[in-house]
Amino acid sequence: MKSISKDSESPQKTGVLRGITVVELSEFIAGPYCAKLLADMGAEVIKLESPGQGDITRRRPPFKGDSPGPDNSGLFFFLNANKLSITLDPFHPAGKKAFFELIAKADLLIEDRSPVVMEEAELDFKHLAKVNPRLVVTSITPFGQTGPYRNYRAYPLNTFQSGGEGYLTPGASLYPQRPPLKWANFSGDYFCGVSAAGAALLALFHQRATGKGQHVDISKQEALLDMNTIDLLRWPNRGELANRATRGYKFAGVMPCKNGYVDFGFHRWPDEWQAILSVIGTPGWWGEDENLKDRAYCEEHGNELKQRLADSFKVHTKEEIYQKAIAKHAAIAPCLQIDEVADSPQMNSRGFFAEIDHPNWGKFKFPTAPYRFSEAPWRLRHLAPSLGEHNEEIYKQRLSMSTQELNNLKAKGAI
Repeated sequence: MKSISKDSESPQKTGVLRGITVVELSEFIAGPYCAKLLADMGAEVIKLESPGQGDITRRRPPFKGDSPGPDNSGLFFFLNANKLSITLDPFHPAGKKAFFELIAKADLLIEDRSPVVMEEAELDFKHLAKVNPRLVVTSITPFGQTGPYRNYRAYPLNTFQSGGEGYLTPGASLYPQRPPLKWANFSGDYFCGVSAAGAALLALFHQRATGKGQHVDISKQEALLDMNTIDLLRWPNRGELANRATRGYKFAGVMPCKNGYVDFGFHRWPDEWQAILSVIGTPGWWGEDENLKDRAYCEEHGNELKQRLADSFKVHTKEEIYQKAIAKHAAIAPCLQIDEVADSPQMNSRGFFAEIDHPNWGKFKFPTAPYRFSEAPWRLRHLAPSLGEHNEEIYKQRLSMSTQELNNLKAKGAI
């Protein structure tokens, strides 16, 4: 990671992506989360927001004090801290010139517009590469840049279901007769953002080695399909079609307990199976039936066994089960509510949450980063920006625009 930086300062002070300039032309979850991961590693991210409106997440809850406002959204704050914000409509004739000037100085563009829209506006990779041959363009769209669905619109629900996860959820250990489900909130789009960030970093390494840019094509459907590689391969390799009724363990998965739910599974038979039983007190029926040591028998009688397990789990709290599981090396984890995650001893001991002192919101816990770099720890360089907060800095200082030129762009509705 260090070799990607263009600066000689230590990564502790700069972040491993110091010197990388990213232009973000995206909104909502996937694109902004991709850019956030890079910003948190030290890249300078210039977020382009539509004049007067801004990113749609500015109008999405939760809001501080339940008071809606463009600078009061917790979702926007999470996705856009450590970024700069300017207002710009690159599809406006007057805004297009400013956009090209930004692109000429950038290392990476993250965009989520329809391929046909970008092509018709001559803002696609073919045209942008003429402005900056070193530019990496990462496009995040529902179905990719090619194919019959390339220009189809889709919401996160559509892309999540088209990736197959809904067809497989909930698994056999819960309620196989229930209809397809979607993961909570926008988990699928966050996964797509992670996929895009990883691909963009690889392209940036290639750029540093060769001086050449490239187009990174992220199909949300394809990214989400990757979550189910094992289930997909069951068909060509074993002739089995995975679905909600057959997926997962026949007698494991999410189980209710005294104060919530726990999730468990096992890969080493029978060691982990015995460890799980010992956690819940090794009920009498375990020692009475030798057949229960045979995995095939357990799977065949999965429904009966699940009921026995559920009855045993219900007399224990999830914290009791979790602590016993750690001691027994059993693969059991509690299903936590949001407040329980925030107060989790494990999360806090790892330093996952940082205390933020916001000038308007006061002090609160903020999730840092899903990784830990020993030489370049995460830090909050600046709060999520107000809409167009950095217009003066970017347009006047970076692009050398005069006040008159800036006012003309405002009057035309381009910024």
